[in-house]
Amino acid sequence: MTDGKKIKFFVKELIGSDAAISTEDGTSLFERIDKAFKNDAMVLVSFSDIKLITTAFLNAGIGQLYGTYKGDE
Repeated sequence: MTDGKKIKFFVKELIGSDAAISTEDGTSLFERIDKAFKNDAMVLVSFSDIKLITTAFLNAGIGQLYGTYKGDE
């Protein structure tokens, strides 16, 4: 899936908070990852400095990827 491009998303910078709790923020993360994948980039997601995370955020941000891509992607 990658031709050498690498993109790193810092969740704290993306959402502007150390609490990753909302579905909307998770969806924003998903959309960025999805776009990067469609551009054949390798993606790293950093949860550094995140103090609180909910399943709502993870389901929207990461869980949706499993409906679109294979697990090894």
